[in-house]
Amino acid sequence: MEFEDETDNGGTKSRGRPFPPGESGNRAGRPKGSRNRSTLILQELIAGDLEAIVGKAKQVALDGNPAMLQTFLKPLLRREPPINFELPDLHSPADAVKVMRNLLQNVSQGEITLAEAERVSRVVEVYLNALEVDDFERRLGLVEEWRHHLGKE
Repeated sequence: MEFEDETDNGGTKSRGRPFPPGESGNRAGRPKGSRNRSTLILQELIAGDLEAIVGKAKQVALDGNPAMLQTFLKPLLRREPPINFELPDLHSPADAVKVMRNLLQNVSQGEITLAEAERVSRVVEVYLNALEVDDFERRLGLVEEWRHHLGKE
């Protein structure tokens, strides 16, 4: 059921949505870094007991509580370890071919895993896409400049 209210200018507006999308009554918006009132209250409550609370949570995890173990381990397991691979300078698609050849050699020699090589190759792919866009923009600029020059004659 749609509710509509009359506006000052004779139009209608939807009830509960007084502002257009992307705008609010507070032009400055919420200050960056500000916290919810409930977060501030919780921080005050545990401020003095934080060490004891973490110690208790650690003990519960060590006693075998799977949910608490997951709470402690999840942030640690999410991080990907750094790859021990020297990435040569990339300035052209030809350089990318050399990097890929080097990756394959490192995988075949067991110096890096296939998963690590895949991660590096994704970085190289993104770089190649950026090179392609840059080259396209450069060429488009030349075409536009040429067309502009022809229009003056």
